[in-house]
Amino acid sequence: LLSYSQCVHRVDGEKTLGLEDKQESQCPVECACLGNTVVCSGLQLISPPSGLPPWTEILELKENSITNLASDVFLHLNKLREL
Repeated sequence: LLSYSQCVHRVDGEKTLGLEDKQESQCPVECACLGNTVVCSGLQLISPPSGLPPWTEILELKENSITNLASDVFLHLNKLREL
């Protein structure tokens, strides 16, 4: 099984440098990141994880124990389009 960073290549075959490494380093430890998706499902979280990367477009929080969200919890996620 290959990681996201091992699969990212430009059309001309040259590996893109930097973006995938940056994304992996910003991914919350308890979650999995693939492209612009952050998956934090099934972790029994009571609140969203801290340190969500600003490039997050899709955030999966299924099967957790989150009952309330502060109104500003995702303000820094300008690209978030699906929760």
